[in-house]
Parts: sequence; structure tokens; C-alpha cells
Amino acid sequence: MPAQWTAELISKMHAHRITQLALAQKLGYTPQYVSTVLNSKRDPAGAEQKFNSAVDSLIEQQNSTT
Repeated sequence: MPAQWTAELISKMHAHRITQLALAQKLGYTPQYVSTVLNSKRDPAGAEQKFNSAVDSLIEQQNSTT
């Protein structure tokens, strides 16, 4: 079962139309790695903060271009 933070993050990504590919590029990870973390197959230390920061940054970028 996915962790609560990943469920919330995926929901936030969906609401702002952020793809896993865009998140992976922002983080400098492969899309496959991002998928394994978001599906709770891996739980690296600091992932919650790092992923949330990256999504927030992508949202800010979207807002500054509109």
C-alpha cells in the first residue's frame, strides 16, 4: 500500500497536471525510479521532502509562466 505522503503528492501532481516524467527531470532521476518511490516500492531517506519540494517548484514555475 502506498504511503500517505505519496498519495497526497500524486493527487497534487494530478491537480496541477505534473507528470512523473517532469518530476523525474526536475529531480534528476529516471522516471522508473520516481515510479518506484511513488508506488512505495522504495523509501529512500529524505524522499518525502525532496519530492514535495520538487513538485512545489514545478507548480511555482507553472504559475510564473501564466
